[in-house]
Amino acid sequence: MKIHLTGTYWHGGITENIESAFKSLGHEVFFFNKYPQGFSKIFKSLALKTSRKPYEIEYYFCRKRSKEWLDSVQDYKPDLIFIDDAPSILAEFIKEARKLYKPIVYYVTSPPYGSGAKDQFLSFKYADHIFSIDTKWADLISAIYDAPVHHLPLGSNPKHFYPLANEEKKFDVVYVASVPEQSPDGLIRAQLINNIYAQYKVVVFGNGWRYWYRYFPELKNCVLSESAISISDLNKVYNQAKMIINFHSTSHDESISSRIFEVALSGGFILTDYRKDLDKFLPANLFPLFKTSKDLNRLIGEWLPKEKERNLISKKARKLVLANHTWKHRVEEILNSL
Repeated sequence: MKIHLTGTYWHGGITENIESAFKSLGHEVFFFNKYPQGFSKIFKSLALKTSRKPYEIEYYFCRKRSKEWLDSVQDYKPDLIFIDDAPSILAEFIKEARKLYKPIVYYVTSPPYGSGAKDQFLSFKYADHIFSIDTKWADLISAIYDAPVHHLPLGSNPKHFYPLANEEKKFDVVYVASVPEQSPDGLIRAQLINNIYAQYKVVVFGNGWRYWYRYFPELKNCVLSESAISISDLNKVYNQAKMIINFHSTSHDESISSRIFEVALSGGFILTDYRKDLDKFLPANLFPLFKTSKDLNRLIGEWLPKEKERNLISKKARKLVLANHTWKHRVEEILNSL
C-alpha cells in the first residue's frame, strides 16, 4: 500500500514512529512536513515579526502549504492519505483530495482547541476515519460530525526504548518535560519539581526551565539540560534513574502520555498522576499514582529503598507494553478499521 503521511518529525516523534510502523508492515510511505520549508519558513518568520495582522500571515502560509500538500497527494497517488494533527492543512484542500476516492485518516494527537482549532475542526468533516488519543476530544468531534471517531492512545517504539546492560542507577528521580512560560503546565511542573525534598537526587531535562529560575532559583541545581535531549540520550537517562516522574498536560483530559509506555520499554519505574486511560490500557495499580506534591514525596520515600519490588514492576510493565502498546500495534489497529 502507498501511504501519504502528513505530520512533523519533532512533535514527540509521533509521525516518525507511525512512518516506521507502516514501513515495518511492508507499506511504502511518502512523508510530507505540515510546516513551511526553506524560504517559506524564513519569510513567514520575518512577516510575523513585522505584521500587525498575524492571523492573516498564518492563513496565507497555511494556504500556500496546503496547495503544496494537495499537489504532492495528487502526484503521489496514494492508497491511503494519513494526516497526523495538521491544522495548517486547510479543509478545502482536504476536500479536494477526496476526489481521488482514497480513504483519508486524521489522527488527533493534540487538543482540538486553541490556535488553529477552527481549521482543524473544519478538516474533520472530510476525513473518512478520525482517531483521537483522548476520549473527551473524541466526544467533542462526534458532537459535530458523523465520521467514525476511534479512541487510539499513543504508543512507543521498542527500537528506541529498551534496557541497557550494566547502566548505573545514579539518579534517585528523573523528570523530563518542557515547561512553557506561557502555559499553566509550565508553572505546575516547575512547582512540582521544586517541592521535592532536597534529600533526593533529582535531575531534570527539557525546554523552558531557565525561565522558571526567577521563581524557583533552586531548580538550577537539578536541571542538567535546558533543551530537549535526543531519543538515545533519553533512553539512557531512563536507564540511569531509580524512578521517573510523569505529570500529564492539563489539556489531556483522559489520555495518557507516551512517556508511560516509553519508560516501561526502557525498563524504568514510573510515578505518575492519574488519567482514566491508565485503567483502560494497563492493569489497576501497576504504577504508584500521586495527586499532590505531598503524595509524590511520600511515594519517593516509600519506593526508593524497594529496589527488588521496583524491578519486578518494571519487568511486568515492559512485557505488557511490548505485547500491546507499540506503534506497530497502533498502526495495525488503524489499518484494520478501514
